[in-house]
Amino acid sequence: MLHAFTAPLADLFGACPEIALFLALVIGCWIGRFRFGSFQLGGVAGSLLAAVLLSQVGVHIDSGIKNVLFALFIYAVGYQSGPQFFRSLGRQSLREILMAVVLAITGLITVVTVARLFHLDKGLAAGLAAGGLTQSAIIGTAGSSLEKLGLPLAQVQQLQGNVAVGYAVTYIFGSIGPILLCVNVLPWFMKRGIREDAIKAEAAQAGGVHVPGEGEVPALPNLIGRAYRITKSGLTVSGVENLARGVTVEQILRDGKDAGVSADVALMSGDQVLLVGQRADILTIGQKIGQECGEIPGMDIALIRRDVVLSRKDFSGKTVSQCAQSLSAAVRHGVYLVGLSRAGTTLPVTPDTPVKDGDMVTLLGTSADVQRVANQIGTILIPSVKTDLVFHSLGIALGLLIGLAVVHIEGVMHFA
Repeated sequence: MLHAFTAPLADLFGACPEIALFLALVIGCWIGRFRFGSFQLGGVAGSLLAAVLLSQVGVHIDSGIKNVLFALFIYAVGYQSGPQFFRSLGRQSLREILMAVVLAITGLITVVTVARLFHLDKGLAAGLAAGGLTQSAIIGTAGSSLEKLGLPLAQVQQLQGNVAVGYAVTYIFGSIGPILLCVNVLPWFMKRGIREDAIKAEAAQAGGVHVPGEGEVPALPNLIGRAYRITKSGLTVSGVENLARGVTVEQILRDGKDAGVSADVALMSGDQVLLVGQRADILTIGQKIGQECGEIPGMDIALIRRDVVLSRKDFSGKTVSQCAQSLSAAVRHGVYLVGLSRAGTTLPVTPDTPVKDGDMVTLLGTSADVQRVANQIGTILIPSVKTDLVFHSLGIALGLLIGLAVVHIEGVMHFA
């Protein structure tokens, strides 16, 4: 009966093995959504489990496809974690480096011991290491090393298949083990909950800054725009802006027409002005210049928010205040620093916060104003779903070239 069910699937997968690949993803992601108490398998582990089950039907995936997809996966992991890795190197990360060395050594000793104890071949041993440590890179390294052992092609393919089997079977346990240890064992051993420690660590990294979640916006924003009708005579644009440092005049309407904005423009009674800046400053200035207005036709200045990678070398090590003073008043006019992050960690935006080369600063202002500041300090990152295929293809090609270098550790394995 089982053969009658699997035979049609085997014929289907034989004619189009791509179906098996995407079917494993569909089934795996579906399985990964189920929760068992506080435990959830997840899409990755679920897909591995589904792939193991579907492979029993009999599926052959071309080795070229496997190599290309694996190279894309490894490159994406390195591309995402590379900046944080190099920036974290230093005395402050010695403890983490030591922990990684201990984990690698104990993991290697455990795999070699278990392989000899249970007479596992090299493929299964490598798969055990990859899955138990949840390190997918071992699959590619082991597969390339097996090809250099000088074994018959059929035996090499069998060992490479065993790598995948060992990885798929042990990955689930390699994922569940740390979860059970962190959730159940460590809190009992350390006499405190890991969740509380995680919240404290996150707060320490953010410097007390609240990072809004997806779709969240502050109910009381610090940076606002307000429109006022001028009732006080003798005012100029520069005079209004000098009343508080954190406010700029972005638009002037006179008799319903745009009057233009420059520092020496005199404001007349009845003019309507758009102020942008810090909430407290605008509320203070507004009381001194006139009466607040509601929606005004024709007052439609749009502000943009752009992330800029800081690349100006002389800014590194200086505070936010010092960097701002390095720019002329004309350059920084109308531009507000609303965010600062380093290696994915949000930093507090205060005058005394030091910046480093490579930090991400978030600027708010009109398109021309933001572009003017960006030209002075770094490069704007434009939000887009597009990618530079030339850049990424070159990166993958260079990685594959580096991977051709081989170091042989006699009697253990090959590293490529």
